[in-house]
Amino acid sequence: MKLNLKKVDFSHTLEKNLSGCVYPYKGKNDPQGEKAVVKCITLKKYSDLMQCFSDVIVGFDCKHSSIIPILGYNISQNNQEMMNDDGEFRFFIKMPRIEQNLFDYMKNPSRTNEEFESIVKNFFSLVCGLEYLHSRKIVHRNIKPSNIFIEVEGNFKLSIFGSASVVLKEDKNDNLNEMLNCQMAPKYHPPELQNPSNYKNEEIFYKVDVWNLACLISEFCLPKTQNEELEKDLFLIEQEYGKTLANIIKNMLKHDPNERPSISDVRKELEEKFEFLGNNPLKNKNANSNPKDLLSAVNHQVKFK
Repeated sequence: MKLNLKKVDFSHTLEKNLSGCVYPYKGKNDPQGEKAVVKCITLKKYSDLMQCFSDVIVGFDCKHSSIIPILGYNISQNNQEMMNDDGEFRFFIKMPRIEQNLFDYMKNPSRTNEEFESIVKNFFSLVCGLEYLHSRKIVHRNIKPSNIFIEVEGNFKLSIFGSASVVLKEDKNDNLNEMLNCQMAPKYHPPELQNPSNYKNEEIFYKVDVWNLACLISEFCLPKTQNEELEKDLFLIEQEYGKTLANIIKNMLKHDPNERPSISDVRKELEEKFEFLGNNPLKNKNANSNPKDLLSAVNHQVKFK
């Protein structure tokens, strides 16, 4: 969906950081109305522009309540100018307005230990979102606090845009190059990326998300610690929240990706161990298109030139 830039209030900056600025969207007849914002990102490389297109296409296709949808986009230059690798592009993305991300929330010095049920429900929500992505042959690759947003009700939502998400292709070498080129925080870096020979089958590519999510939940559980050693985190989580939750996270952090559970296995174990999750509707979300359709759309993004 093409974003109408005339409906963006560029006089009012809601947020400004290294990646760009966020502005309010003021479409009077738009169903999102004031609930939408527009993020403007300045890009200097054509390859970065293509990654933005990939994220947008993935975001448009994903329909899941645990994933932030992308509602529209626009670019400030024409096609010919976009092909100049030395040029500068301004990429605009319209998305729902959510005031806070998990990174800012966790920086609060007065934050205390989270309620156990809240941790498990939000953990489960993110697991269901990732299970949906993996069913679409999408690897998120960059699960971290700044890519998780918190609704007013306290629910977690996973952001695809800016995540460097990857739609797995039939060529394993292409997939491997994509995985090795992803930048992650050291603590979130899964060990298999140090040895490309670990990637012997498609299932291994998804395990990076399992590792990332376990790191994120560990960090969320422990507001007063700054451990860089995951073993210490797991010990403290077991003390504070019990052995069951700690063991689920521990299994997700197995160094051998072949021994690490799939995200579907994690979802099943959470449902089995925590009855209060009940018959949660989050897991029953289906996209209209199939994985091959999505892969074709992402591959088609370069043909506009």
